[in-house]
Amino acid sequence: MDRWIEDLTTRCSQREIPLQVLLDGLEQAKEDEKAKPSITAVRERVPRLKDFSPEQLRARLQAVEAILGSRWLMVKDDFTVRMHSDSRQLLSEIDRAVRELPEIALAGGFTEEKE
Repeated sequence: MDRWIEDLTTRCSQREIPLQVLLDGLEQAKEDEKAKPSITAVRERVPRLKDFSPEQLRARLQAVEAILGSRWLMVKDDFTVRMHSDSRQLLSEIDRAVRELPEIALAGGFTEEKE
């Protein structure tokens, strides 16, 4: 139990990944028509992202994909990303979706139906 609490404390005290910086970097990467936007390439170019591993950045984007759905953002295992909108629109959609979460929960959207 003590180890679990220590691990949780460590995870909670870690710096949060700057999502806007990551999405802006991926948006800039889309401008290169000969390359696919990649988390690893953006991490190399953006100093604020170097403190995070590619796996951490991918996990953050996968959470966004889980919230918004693949029609907005697709994150692949090879660290490439397909953005179906610009970074500002994605951030706006994330904000809207997160604000709606309590309403969904209150309406029973997160509970399993029991027979």
